[in-house]
Amino acid sequence: KIDNAFLVVLPIGDVEISSSRTVVVLEQVTEPVTVTVRVSEGSHLQPLTLDLADGTILHIPPKFLAENGNWVAQVEHVYSSEGDYLPRVHVVNPVSWRNTSIPRPIRVQHLPSSVFLWPENYLGAVGEVVTFHAHALGTDL
Repeated sequence: KIDNAFLVVLPIGDVEISSSRTVVVLEQVTEPVTVTVRVSEGSHLQPLTLDLADGTILHIPPKFLAENGNWVAQVEHVYSSEGDYLPRVHVVNPVSWRNTSIPRPIRVQHLPSSVFLWPENYLGAVGEVVTFHAHALGTDL
């Protein structure tokens, strides 16, 4: 006979974080970016800590997907200023923890205010390659 109950916990497996877009254009109404976290295995997960890199930190309980055995958490977020953002997630259970960040930053920028385009040469023969140059103002392209 065991007088006390005990807990058996599966350690956390691989953790992946991804975003629906890596480039966001700031407009009057900016579309949200969907950030998804997948945990391949583990049990007794605490709410995930998701740092969206713009000062927003969320605590999201993951949902278990029986069809593939993954834990998933998803959030939509609207970035409001220009920059490169690298969201991070912290996953914890009673016996293990994992940290990871998105593999490629989310770049948020305004549309260019002006674009100038001109050919390298103003004269060319039929079938000849024409090279153009461009200059954009108002954003980092």
